[in-house]
Amino acid sequence: MTKIYRSSFSDQKSKMLRERPADQCNVKFDPEFAALGMEMAAFHIEAGSRGFADLAHHMVQDLGFRVVPYLRSFYKAARSMPGMEELAQEMDTDQYVDAFNLDKFLQVTRLKSNFEK
Repeated sequence: MTKIYRSSFSDQKSKMLRERPADQCNVKFDPEFAALGMEMAAFHIEAGSRGFADLAHHMVQDLGFRVVPYLRSFYKAARSMPGMEELAQEMDTDQYVDAFNLDKFLQVTRLKSNFEK
C-alpha cells in the first residue's frame, strides 16, 4: 500500500492545528479545522493507530485537550477517505466509536489532567 501521508505532513498539520486560536475552534463549524483534523487522523491511522483509543491518545498528545470533542468525527471521516479502504477494514466500527467512553479513557491514561491544567 502506498502511503498518502508523510511525517513532515504530520508536523506541518499538527503545528497549524495547535496554533489555531481556541475561539476559532468553538464556532459552529470551522471547515479548515475539520479538514486539518481529518487529515491528521488519517496520518496517524496510516502510521499504525488503527484503533480509536490509540488514535485518541496520539491526537490528544499532539494537539491538546481541545481536540477531544472532534475525535469521533475525525476518526470516522478519515476512515471514509478515498485511499483508506484497505486500512478501514482494520479500524473500529462506528458502533464501537460511538460507545467509547472518552472521559474515562482520558482519566485512565491521565491525558485529561495533563491538558486541563
